[in-house]
Amino acid sequence: MLLELGDRYWALGLPAAARSALQRALAQTSDAAPALRLTDIALAQGDAPAARAFAAEANKRAPGPATKILLGRAQLLAGELGAARMSLSVALDSPKLTAWDRARAHLERSRLADAQSDAQGAAAQAAAAFEAAITAAQKTAPELPLVEEIAAAVVAHGRAADAMASLDTVRGQPGAHVCAAALL
Repeated sequence: MLLELGDRYWALGLPAAARSALQRALAQTSDAAPALRLTDIALAQGDAPAARAFAAEANKRAPGPATKILLGRAQLLAGELGAARMSLSVALDSPKLTAWDRARAHLERSRLADAQSDAQGAAAQAAAAFEAAITAAQKTAPELPLVEEIAAAVVAHGRAADAMASLDTVRGQPGAHVCAAALL
């Protein structure tokens, strides 16, 4: 109930009320969902300390690659670049990593490289994210916002031609049209 209330408050543009409801939910359950939602709100608002704290709590409650990626995002926002690299590497090495989480982890590593002024690394990770998105889109329903973010990173880092070449190898296969549309 409190989780749904927090989601509704957030959707209505009432972040303080959303945080309040979700923090009450966090105190009443051992589930990771309230911590995940609170992390998303903190990330959206650029609140690095809160994002870091809630992501760490989510990772404690539901350890796995998805929460490690979220923790890496929060650490990146907090300027903890070494910790972010470690969290994202652990996620990428996990045997439980889903196809879409692989794409998400490479996108975050691209952002990390960009934060370290490593243009070549950022471009390579954006390209790896796009390759992972193509693979994921062939297996499961596309996560459109993620595909769009990845495509934007690929274009921003000058790797659009490489991405188009990758798409040529999977033309006509499931999900390829979604990745192509995002890239264009």
